[in-house]
Amino acid sequence: MIEVPGVIVEIEKKIGKHKHNHGKRIEEVWVISAIERTPEKTFDVEIEETNTENIYIILSQYVKEGSIVHTVVEIIFSACKFLIWIIKRSIIQKTL
Repeated sequence: MIEVPGVIVEIEKKIGKHKHNHGKRIEEVWVISAIERTPEKTFDVEIEETNTENIYIILSQYVKEGSIVHTVVEIIFSACKFLIWIIKRSIIQKTL
């Protein structure tokens, strides 16, 4: 869990990737991945259904209120709007 408010947390998504298997279908799995810059704490959570509600539930369990969230993933950004965080998307900073 990211426990310290006011620290920067980078949140990304991961899915299966094609590596040396061009043209072959591989199963894709969404994983929410986050890293706290100082001290470095991380978490990875696999989710079956990628919607704002599920992402909101995961982030509210693992990231403390008041964290500064950096993401470029639109659905993660949307989920963060419902939480009391400072979120940064690309180079645009929005404070909620």
